[in-house]
Amino acid sequence: MRHLLSFLMAAVVAIAMNAEVRVINLDANSNVSEILGDDILTIDSMKVNGYLSHKNLTTISWMVNRHLEYLDLGDCSIEGNEIPAKGLCPTPLQANPGETHYAIILKRVILPQSIEKIGDYALCAAPLESLELPASLKEIGDWAFNGCSKITGKLVFPDKVEKIGYMAFCNCYGITSISLPEGLTELGGHCFEGLTHLEEMNFPSTLTTIGEGACKGWYRFTAEKLEIGAGVTTLGRTAFQDSKLQKVVFDPANEITTINEGTFKDCGITEITLPSACARIEQNALSGNNFETVVLPSTLTYLGAYAFADCGKLANVYVAAAVPPTAEATSIGGTASKQLYVPIGSKAAYEADSFWGTFGTITETSNFSGVNAAEIPAVRAYGAEGMAVVSGEVRYEIVGIDGRSVATGIASQNTQIPLPAGIYVVIANSNAQKIIVK
Repeated sequence: MRHLLSFLMAAVVAIAMNAEVRVINLDANSNVSEILGDDILTIDSMKVNGYLSHKNLTTISWMVNRHLEYLDLGDCSIEGNEIPAKGLCPTPLQANPGETHYAIILKRVILPQSIEKIGDYALCAAPLESLELPASLKEIGDWAFNGCSKITGKLVFPDKVEKIGYMAFCNCYGITSISLPEGLTELGGHCFEGLTHLEEMNFPSTLTTIGEGACKGWYRFTAEKLEIGAGVTTLGRTAFQDSKLQKVVFDPANEITTINEGTFKDCGITEITLPSACARIEQNALSGNNFETVVLPSTLTYLGAYAFADCGKLANVYVAAAVPPTAEATSIGGTASKQLYVPIGSKAAYEADSFWGTFGTITETSNFSGVNAAEIPAVRAYGAEGMAVVSGEVRYEIVGIDGRSVATGIASQNTQIPLPAGIYVVIANSNAQKIIVK
């Protein structure tokens, strides 16, 4: 109903404006100032046909700093197929005493249907009441729509968009839903920060970069599960800080090695599955959440200050690393009342550690799923002469007693993995089993 009302209101505005729209036809040699003459000072609605040069766009940008509220560029072609940097949001005039300091007043714009790029600051802080992005669009620059807080409802990004720039839609409070295309690879830093009314957004499988603070401050986000795909290689600081999340799952094939500072701080998460390659969890990365149980992977080597601070419900910590990871004294609060689960054969090392030894109880286990061991198949692995043997259709990882990964793969029936003699831990189906290779 809300979207229907928005559509009807936009239609009424369009009809009202179209009754007074000034239409101009341009070519490569046209001069907007000469065509409009003194009317340039008063026109509030205008449609442009033909070829629009960046020089003439500069003149039009001067108009949207004064009277122009409606601009239709839908049927024109534009130089370079792009709205250039500051194209419709020029640097504000430096006001001298007694002079007016102008600001962009554009409420509705129809963009050229052939554009491939919207440049930096192109429509920054415009009081746009709606936004439709052309199908040809490939890239949105830094700050392009920053502060366009009157845009409401669902925002659909065209199929060809590959990159959304730094702070591109930051503080666009009215957006409630975002549809991103397959093919999108980069969410720039803070690009969707402060979308306080956002309820839903998809994460394409092609995504590789979620920048610093990109999805920060989503107070009304409703998704039950946030999935971080296998292709995501960059997850910036504070990427999801202060956003309402429930369950976070990294794809099993994801190779992110660091959960950065504040990435999931104060999100209220109840369950998280960390990437199996994770080696570092930085300061405040997962503080302020509602976990009861966390499972830390065998690859973990460092736990930063306050990494799990203010997680009042946290009672069980599983650490699959055979060697105790280095941890700051404040990494996890209230350890004396918590239970720690560690690989078989490593309890003495954890008890001797200045941080891990402070847990109330330390128990050796082969189950690192965080659930009852009866709910998952046991690891079927053993050591033999010069090899490890893993049975079953399972993805496995073998780590040495120093915690370093020495082999990974997918086992079939009695898969043989050549290894030097020594003690190893085989992890499969979220279970861990110590083996001895002779």
